[in-house]
Amino acid sequence: MNIKNILNSGGVVRFHQQVGVTKQQNSEHQWGVALIVQHLNPNCSKDLILAALTHDAAESYTGDSPFPVKKDHPELSAILRKLEMQWEKENNINFNLTDEEKVTLKLADSLEGMWYCLQRYKCGEKNALTPFTAWRKFICRNFTLDNTYLFHSLIQEMEEL
Repeated sequence: MNIKNILNSGGVVRFHQQVGVTKQQNSEHQWGVALIVQHLNPNCSKDLILAALTHDAAESYTGDSPFPVKKDHPELSAILRKLEMQWEKENNINFNLTDEEKVTLKLADSLEGMWYCLQRYKCGEKNALTPFTAWRKFICRNFTLDNTYLFHSLIQEMEEL
């Protein structure tokens, strides 16, 4: 691993395009994702935790492209993913995850985004509802949530506000 590049990647800013939502650094986000991964799978592998802690590190090269843009333009998403994979290879970020671990990582990534937006919403940042709702829809479409307590508690807490 090129530790200098990895450490510097934590300074990338999220929510830069979302007016009225406090920006979040990738270091804070990735730390939260790692904690959620461990919450979802208490016996998870070291590789899964390390993948959670570095899953957005390549954004120090590509920048953080908003999810709606990547969703609406899959060709751009594919180009960005290719560039990110190249950066990860150059910086020796390579973790062998099972398919189940990849699903856990993606779910944890989305749940952390929801958590962050909920906290911003509670602080009066009404625009945080937009990305929160987008993640909720994404999660509902892509994951089985029967035992995902964190997701259900986030939804309940948002509905109580």
